[in-house]
Amino acid sequence: MPLKKLTDVGDITITEKAIEEIAGYAATHCYGVVGMCEKSKAEVLKRVFGGESLRKGIKVSCRDGAVSIEIHIKVSYGVNIKALCENVKTDITYAVETMTQTKVKNVTVCVDDIVVNK
Repeated sequence: MPLKKLTDVGDITITEKAIEEIAGYAATHCYGVVGMCEKSKAEVLKRVFGGESLRKGIKVSCRDGAVSIEIHIKVSYGVNIKALCENVKTDITYAVETMTQTKVKNVTVCVDDIVVNK
């Protein structure tokens, strides 16, 4: 369900896909985040046939004027996972609230993979 804002000059509609892009951009720019993980088998097929996307591994739901975000990430071996997840939550919340002027209800960060760099 897209997010709708009523203004003096007209209506603004922000889709969940747009919010997923914002969240994906913010997350991938956090130190220690290597990439995103697929959240479903359909996304695995999209990756095989379509390429990478910033929205991969992110689920957004908009209800009652607030946004909830679930993100699945890969992290680099050796980073403090708790600190990294807090940083990802903070960065996503700031980016989404700043760009959409909408309250972020919660951000759930799921660490699905740890990547060892050789």
